[in-house]
This record gives sequence, C-alpha cells and structure tokens, in this order.
Amino acid sequence: MLAELGALKPFLKIWLLPPVPGLLIIVAGAWCVRRRPGWGRGLLGLGVLLAWLSCTQGLAVCLQDQFLRPPPAVNVSQLRPQADQDGAAAILVLGGGFVPHAPEYGRMDLSQPSAERLRYGVWLHRQTGWPLGFSGGRGWAQRDSAGGGTEADAAVLVAALMYGVDLRWVERKSADTRENAGRSVALLAAQGVRHIVLVTDAWHMPRAQRAFEEASRRWGQEAPTITAAPMAYWQADSDGLLDWMPSGEGFRRVRWALHELLGLWVGA
Repeated sequence: MLAELGALKPFLKIWLLPPVPGLLIIVAGAWCVRRRPGWGRGLLGLGVLLAWLSCTQGLAVCLQDQFLRPPPAVNVSQLRPQADQDGAAAILVLGGGFVPHAPEYGRMDLSQPSAERLRYGVWLHRQTGWPLGFSGGRGWAQRDSAGGGTEADAAVLVAALMYGVDLRWVERKSADTRENAGRSVALLAAQGVRHIVLVTDAWHMPRAQRAFEEASRRWGQEAPTITAAPMAYWQADSDGLLDWMPSGEGFRRVRWALHELLGLWVGA
C-alpha cells in the first residue's frame, strides 16, 4: 500500500506544484470572463500573479525563512571535541537526485544538489575525522526506469574519483526522505553509531531532521542523536527588485520550498 502511494507522488506533484495551479486558475478565469466578467478578470489576475511569483527568488527566500525555518549552520568547532569517539559518530549525506548516464563522463553522476551536499559532507569529514556515509536509492519516478544504478552508487564513484574519500556507509534502497531516515538510522545504529551529523540543503533540513528524529526514537536507549548540518541557504539579492523578477532558478527553488511545505503538512 505504501509503495502504491509512493508511486503516485510524481503525479501529485505535477498538479500541486507550480506552474500548474496558476495555469488552471488562468484557464478558469478565461472560461468565466464572458459569463461572469468580474470573476473572470479576478481569476485571470490571480493566476498571472501566482505564475509570476512562483518564478521569483524573493518568494523562495520568503518561504525558506518564514515558513520552513531551517536550523542555523552547524558550528564545526563544537563538533571537533567529539571526534575522538572512534566509531561513535557519523556524517551522513542525503541524496538529492542523480543522472543515470552523464555523456561527458561516460558514467552515472550526481545531480547538482547531491554533488553540493557530498562536497560539504567531505569537508565536514576532513574537519572532524568522522567517517562519511551516503543515503540514496532511486526515487519513485525512477524506480521502473532502465538501469540498475542508484544515487548512492554515483556518490561512491564521485567521492572516490573527485575527493579520494571512501564512504564507510552506503544506503541504496530508499526512495524518499522517510525511507532515507528509517533505513539509514537502522544501518548506523546497528553498527554502534550514536551521533549522526545529517547533511542536506537548508530547505530540505526541517523535514529530513523530523524524519530522522522519529526514526531514531524507535531505537529507545540505543537511539543515535541527530545533529542538523544544513547547507546552501538561499539569500536575498543585494538588489531587492531583482529578487521579484521571474527566473529559472527562482522557479526551481519555489517548487522545492512548496514541495517541502507539503511534505511537512502531510507528514511525508
């Protein structure tokens, strides 16, 4: 049953996330404009406004700061004193997508969010000396596609080739954040890890941290503690007007933020 619901996620996102809601309102306004001109013009204006705002960096930053409210960046100096607890701590990077075949490399590769998360995870690994892990399988939209690779497989390659780092823990079966949490906490707790430094984007951290803390509580006294290590915060442009002009990056970020808010709301 859960797998069936998970398989519906890509289709639900199409209808619930921009640009579809704004476009549907515009269509409704165009249909109403001859029958009820006032309502029609109002819906047209609302649809255009939503379509515009959904493409702006300003709305993305507002959603991040006012609604998602990610925790502050981790203070590495506070992590270092715990680095002598050999085997008791782990840095875990959450996957954010991968490319099954990148023609320029002739192999699989990480998406931009995953690559940036891994880079920060490697930096934390070098700052603390703690071993590094990665969690990521194939998303619900990719589960039935050709090829057998996963995000974690791509991360193993990139970590070794680009940074000369071997990943100690690799979780390959998760399809979403909740599965990341359940499978990763089980893997690490069973191997004696008692402190997980969780790495993901700031916009993703509130939902990821909640999922990991819920998964950790199920282990009772053996539960690992979760330390959030968010990265890649969105920031307002120095010229505030540019933040409210449509852009491709603004559109992607608004979609990501709304996706996270939906996930927090439904408990996914």
